[in-house]
Amino acid sequence: MSSKENFKDKEIALIKGCLKGDRKSQRGLYDQFSGKFLSICLRYIKDPDLAQDVLVEGFMKIFQSLNTYRHEGSFEGWMKRIMVTQALLTLRKNKKLLMEVDWEGQDPIVSPNLIFWQYRSSGVVKTSSFPSCWL
Repeated sequence: MSSKENFKDKEIALIKGCLKGDRKSQRGLYDQFSGKFLSICLRYIKDPDLAQDVLVEGFMKIFQSLNTYRHEGSFEGWMKRIMVTQALLTLRKNKKLLMEVDWEGQDPIVSPNLIFWQYRSSGVVKTSSFPSCWL
């Protein structure tokens, strides 16, 4: 038996064990792929703690949707796709959070025109020498 066949048999045994809810098989799958998948998560998520969270969420999704794996193509590729999707969803969610800034209590944005008119009315800026189109 070649090492490739041995690896495939081990992979199939892990999948079957995970489908049965066997914690040992789940741990084996996690141990086998977590290092590789954490590297993928870190490519998308620069914060190591958040990348670790994405890794855990990704594995939870893998275990939850393992029954949908059709044994077509690479099992690792199937799992990798789930990890990338989870990372992208996290980025999207965090982008939304960044956009929902609470402006209450923040200084209002002051335009240069407003500053000019405040200085003009206080006499700091003498506008008599400005062309009329500027005023």
